[in-house]
Amino acid sequence: MTEPFRIDLTNPAPTGLGPALPIGTYVLYRDVDRYLAGHSDHTRACRVIDHPADHLTAGCSSLLDLRTQETIPGVPVTYLRVLAPAEIMHDIDTAPLTTLDDGRTMTAAGAWLAANHPNHAA
Repeated sequence: MTEPFRIDLTNPAPTGLGPALPIGTYVLYRDVDRYLAGHSDHTRACRVIDHPADHLTAGCSSLLDLRTQETIPGVPVTYLRVLAPAEIMHDIDTAPLTTLDDGRTMTAAGAWLAANHPNHAA
């Protein structure tokens, strides 16, 4: 016979909330309620704009939705993922920008280097 499931209220499980992210950090936010309800617009690109000061929202951040400019208060960091600059800039770093005289294509990063450091351009 298996033991019944018990919840130890004297020693609650950790929430997984970490420290708040720095203001200005770009993040993806998953609205868990919309996600679980099956809505297609459950994930948003946002910027951290504030940290609530009260103890009830420790480990939370206020966000600015970049598409709608809506403020989203008190979001637990558990549902945020930092957008690394390399991810944001990937398309620029890999997109063809121009064709060189010999027919090769130069990326945006290569074109910037050629324009700003002509002695080091290939």
